[in-house]
Amino acid sequence: MQPYVVDTEAPTISKISLSKTEVDAGETIIVTIEGKDDVSGIKNFIAYFENAEGKSIHSNFSSFSGNVMEAEMEISEYEASGEYHLDFIEIYDCLLYTSDAADD
Repeated sequence: MQPYVVDTEAPTISKISLSKTEVDAGETIIVTIEGKDDVSGIKNFIAYFENAEGKSIHSNFSSFSGNVMEAEMEISEYEASGEYHLDFIEIYDCLLYTSDAADD
């Protein structure tokens, strides 16, 4: 019989990187994070961006290997080209505890 373990801690992010900060409509941004969760493991993350017009767009988690996760976000051809500011990232563990990493 395995001991019962309680997961009460949200996952943490140790590193965030972006493939680019300026994009043209129709291009893709890749967000890479390194993170960990103490018990249940990381399930997914969502990265939220804001463009110069104040419009918010977000990516969905797409793949991970170990503690490194990657999300690909295509900027719609109908969105404005230019600079996109990473607003914050939500990261979820397998029990759906969440942690936010805001860009200050």
